[in-house]
Amino acid sequence: MAVPTRASSTRATSAALAAAPRAEAASSTLDWDDEITAGACVTRDRRRRHESSRALVVELTILVLAIFLGFEVISKVPTLLHTPLMSGTNAIHGIVIVGAMLVAGTAAPGPAHEARSASSR
Repeated sequence: MAVPTRASSTRATSAALAAAPRAEAASSTLDWDDEITAGACVTRDRRRRHESSRALVVELTILVLAIFLGFEVISKVPTLLHTPLMSGTNAIHGIVIVGAMLVAGTAAPGPAHEARSASSR
């Protein structure tokens, strides 16, 4: 049986000490990467919420401006033109509704259709 000498044990100890920080650094690097990734996800989530709230403000602004513009345009229409313009508007709405019914009738059955047919059995 070989007896370890002081020099060989010192080399083994220094090699173990040299390897330990690398292993510790690798594990701390993974933790740091995880923290960076988690921080990026939080930042991305905040950015997404900020963008969606900004889009909501823009859409509400457009809606309010359209209401004011529509009110001004309609209030300026003479009474002689009111009936022909309304009949044209009603015709356009009728065409849109018929088109929507045609599209709905030709659509492929989805989960709602399957749920209704299963409940009727």
